[in-house]
Formats: sequence, structure tokens, C-alpha cells
Amino acid sequence: MDKPEKIEVVYSSQLTLTTSDKTFTELVKYVMNDKVLKKHEPLKIILEKPKPRILYFDKTAFYGFLKGTITKNELLELCEIEKLYRNTQQLKTDNDIEIDKGSLWKYYNKKLTLIDDDQYITSEFFPDLFEEV
Repeated sequence: MDKPEKIEVVYSSQLTLTTSDKTFTELVKYVMNDKVLKKHEPLKIILEKPKPRILYFDKTAFYGFLKGTITKNELLELCEIEKLYRNTQQLKTDNDIEIDKGSLWKYYNKKLTLIDDDQYITSEFFPDLFEEV
């Protein structure tokens, strides 16, 4: 059974929600169902225990967790990241795919991966092309 823990939710609108009186499951339900919070796009969830972890807020995966189609451990494995970045200029891949400036990338295991449901694109990290979110 989940216990209440300190959890921080960071939104794209510069809004941050911090709570320590909800379990992980309760917080996910709250974030996805609250009338006010539903209007904002969560970017990441920061967990402090049992070890510090950052999760990219993949809406499809989190819905799957709430529906019971994936477990909490599967969700953590699927969504864990080290950092989030945006590219600071328009990019073009070797395959001539254009990536809009400001697109979101997740960084994990020394690799950037574009957050895009339609394409799988990875990149090395270049400090002059990416800024941390």
C-alpha cells in the first residue's frame, strides 16, 4: 500500500505543486482530475523516496497506471528521466526531418530522446542547442 510522500509536480506554465499528504496514486488522480489542474500541462513529477526520481509526465502511461493496465513499477521504469530539455533553435535530422524550436526532449542514460508520439528521434547533448526545462 502506498504511503503519503513528498511529491512535486512541475507544469509547463511555471506552476509547481508540492504535497506530502497524498500517496503517489492519490496525487496522480488529483493531477489528472482536478478541474483547475487539468487546464495545465504537467511536465514532470519529482519523487524523493525511496530514492530521488524524476518522471516525465507521459499522459498515456499515467492513464494506463490509473486504469490498472500498467503497475507503478512499470510506470516508473517507463517514465524515469534525468532531465528535460527544449531545443533552442529549429533542428534538422540526417533524414531531413525538421524539429520545431522549443520541442521537448527527455534525457536519460546519456541520450536525448524527442518526446513525440509519431517519431523516434535521439540526439547527443549539445549545450548550445538545448536548454534545461
